[in-house]
Amino acid sequence: MEGTIAIEQQVEYEESEIDGNGNVQSESRYRKVAERAQFIQVPNQFVILESGAPSMMFDILGRTTDCAYEPAEIDIDGFILDQEEPSLWMLGFYEHGTQAENGTLYGSDIADDPIASDILQDSACNQVGIEHFYSDDAVKARASESGYIEVYSPDYEVEEFTDYLVDVLASHINRPTV
Repeated sequence: MEGTIAIEQQVEYEESEIDGNGNVQSESRYRKVAERAQFIQVPNQFVILESGAPSMMFDILGRTTDCAYEPAEIDIDGFILDQEEPSLWMLGFYEHGTQAENGTLYGSDIADDPIASDILQDSACNQVGIEHFYSDDAVKARASESGYIEVYSPDYEVEEFTDYLVDVLASHINRPTV
């Protein structure tokens, strides 16, 4: 299922003007501001909110569907290991335990680089840019531990993107326990 969710809020702002004597007058005012985001829901599995959507939208979806939604984490290491012949073009890491405690590496075939390979083995990964095959498609994607997912190519329609998420990433989503 796909859809759009929106919230409307009263936001306070300050309006200022300069009078004829050069004095600045300020007054607080309110205006309605609406925010909207696209979402995809795979029943009994997960909901994906458009990037940048306020987290309160999870609460709104939960109230309207009688489901509890919590931001999930992606097991980046498991996702990488599950792909046949992945090519990493970006890798974020942390808990390295040396002077380079955390960071992000960019390049091509990062896993084949001896220095990057050491970092991969000694660190936790929090994001990955990966090229791999899914069905007959060469996929270039990015995923982060915090749940951010983006497919750069191919240019999937919603249904194809959802199939990709279910087939490739769903088993690597760590759902919070209630």
